[in-house]
Amino acid sequence: MNELHTHFSHLYPFFALWYDTPSDLVFRDQGCVLRKIKYEEGVQQGDVAGPLLFCLGLKPSLGRLLSDLQGKHEGKGCFIGVFMEDVSIVFLFSSTHYQDDSILHIWKVSAARLQEFGLTLHPGKSSVHSPLWRYMQQCPYTCLPGIVPSLTGFRLCGGANGTAAYERAHFQEKVDEAKALGKAIEEYGDPRGAHLLFHFCVLPKLVYLTRIMGDMMQRADWAAADRELGESWVRVMGFSPMEWGQVSEQAYLSQYQGGLGFTHFDTV
Repeated sequence: MNELHTHFSHLYPFFALWYDTPSDLVFRDQGCVLRKIKYEEGVQQGDVAGPLLFCLGLKPSLGRLLSDLQGKHEGKGCFIGVFMEDVSIVFLFSSTHYQDDSILHIWKVSAARLQEFGLTLHPGKSSVHSPLWRYMQQCPYTCLPGIVPSLTGFRLCGGANGTAAYERAHFQEKVDEAKALGKAIEEYGDPRGAHLLFHFCVLPKLVYLTRIMGDMMQRADWAAADRELGESWVRVMGFSPMEWGQVSEQAYLSQYQGGLGFTHFDTV
């Protein structure tokens, strides 16, 4: 809330209505008895503004972490990219001196700074990569036990960069996630609600992927995504193949043109 007041003071009175006093978290236990917990930290369960408040609260710790890294590397080549609780750090280290302790230093200061905000780094969920390692059999640097160096690529802000196989695997993973979500939406039952879920939950992820990885993937990959997601949407809306053939062109028109705003991923 302090960060909200600093950066968005005009919003503070509104949020203070809900966050100035402790809140009740209500749930049912295994015996279906209604229980209540009073909590004073964190965002309220189900609050749509939760991501905003989370990111604002995390920002000071990230700023101090960046200062730590710049002090270690004399202000050169340090970058922190964050998507909610997923943190990616870019930094320089010696390409010849394999006793460089940059990786261990990064881990130590990152763990300390993020702990200030209540986040705990887990080695099993962390990785380290350098483009220089792509043709090596193993990482030449000392890593914290549990951190598996990635020799083939890295992920940053939802995208992937590395070998062709690494990038394709990441792309396929995201497409599979979209297909799985589309299949779940097919069982939603209400065509209008299902369409909204499809349009605002499934498609935006792939639209974002086209912007950050579009030039790395083959057109055939995007065409396959078009076909599979289009077929899923047809099932969501209960169209027959003949009906879809009659309206498919309009579906890919923008909404202001009377279409559904679908995206042809293979032409983005």
